[in-house]
Amino acid sequence: MIPLILTLLVVLEPGPAETLQKPVFDYLLSPPIIHLKARPGATVKTEVSIENKGANKLPVNIVTANLGMNLQGHATVARDEDSTFSCRSWLRMPSRSFELAPFGKMVVPISVTVPYSTSGGRYAIVLAHTQKRSSGKQEIVLAAQMGCIIMLETIGRNKMAAGILEMQIEQRREQTDFSVIVENSGDLHFKVKGSIIVSSEGGRIIDRIPLNIKTGTILPLHKRLFRASWKNTTKRKPGIYQAVVLMQVPGVSRSLQMQKIFAID
Repeated sequence: MIPLILTLLVVLEPGPAETLQKPVFDYLLSPPIIHLKARPGATVKTEVSIENKGANKLPVNIVTANLGMNLQGHATVARDEDSTFSCRSWLRMPSRSFELAPFGKMVVPISVTVPYSTSGGRYAIVLAHTQKRSSGKQEIVLAAQMGCIIMLETIGRNKMAAGILEMQIEQRREQTDFSVIVENSGDLHFKVKGSIIVSSEGGRIIDRIPLNIKTGTILPLHKRLFRASWKNTTKRKPGIYQAVVLMQVPGVSRSLQMQKIFAID
């Protein structure tokens, strides 16, 4: 009998600084994110726990993957060729396959050894994979995964560099929408925050619109899209305006800036 494999959920939707999981299969992998700091040549230790919240035995297999990020800031599994800043191969775990008893819990120790030549940040995902088999004429295998993000910062001279690649402005009937793409060209992740200042044609500040930052985390050599909408009906009138986006990046002395002229009919 050939089993039919159905993947229920690979939970990699939220951004790197957000949770990476939702309840599925009555089990939980925690914590969702692990932040580590280490000097080159050092070994740091941490752990994840897997808890079976169901009344049936649960087979679990622990695997690792490279961490990536899409333009919306959601965590993804990166290909090996895109894994310049991966620490996947540095992770060591004594147990990778086991069976959880009903309502049981397993703590899996993880050690991370940082090579001497390392600088910047390094990243990985620890995935807990499980599956269930159904009985019947056609065997069905239901598979699911939960992930924990590993974010490692090496202690030393890290390169912090960023830039605004583009700003787009779109007019709608009752609002003006802004979209800004920021690139991390350094070797360490960072969290940005920022806003858009709208001024009149003569330079008078009309309004300040906060960007929808959420966590604001951007991985090295990645880009991220941020959005904002101007809906203030008392200030948003027909005319010519200048929009200036200001972004603050930790470790970068000057704010990132880009400006653009737009009109409201």
